[in-house]
Amino acid sequence: MRDAAVRPVDSGQLDGIESRRRVEPHRLVAAGRRWYLLAYDTDRDDWRIFRVDRMRDLVRTGGRVGARELPGSDPADYVASKLFDSAPTYRARVTLHAPIGQVSALLGDVPGELDEIDARSCRLHSQLDTLEWLASRLTMLGCEFEVHEPPELVEYLRALGARASRAAGAAGADGSAAPAGAFGANDG
Repeated sequence: MRDAAVRPVDSGQLDGIESRRRVEPHRLVAAGRRWYLLAYDTDRDDWRIFRVDRMRDLVRTGGRVGARELPGSDPADYVASKLFDSAPTYRARVTLHAPIGQVSALLGDVPGELDEIDARSCRLHSQLDTLEWLASRLTMLGCEFEVHEPPELVEYLRALGARASRAAGAAGADGSAAPAGAFGANDG
């Protein structure tokens, strides 16, 4: 697959217009929860990154091309740096009330670093592209946690907690609403 024409469903343009591109594929790279094609776009004379799930109507041209020198030394590092440069990202800092070994096993491939606070808690530092995904992972850990940042994640968890409480009919016996900070999100 050294030379192909690709037409991504969404080539990253804000207007969502499809485009047909002639590219020289370099490498498939997994980043986060997605696969990307790192390729040299011969029409634009530059490296481009395409989400594989948005590509369609691939056409092999039959020609082979020589290898091009990538601007970075590692394709995965190059893709990750470009994705973080171009995508909206959030830096999360979360205290998890569970031993670091337990949390590490449950988080699996969540991008980020875990630091042990003590034998019963640890802190997650993570850079993420969607609040929804991290909120989902955190609530499925089965432990208490506090979100220190970003504030958007705190707000998302508050809304998620309120929606879950309504769905479960979670008003207290006296008819009071669920307490603020449900699901472990604190005020800041």
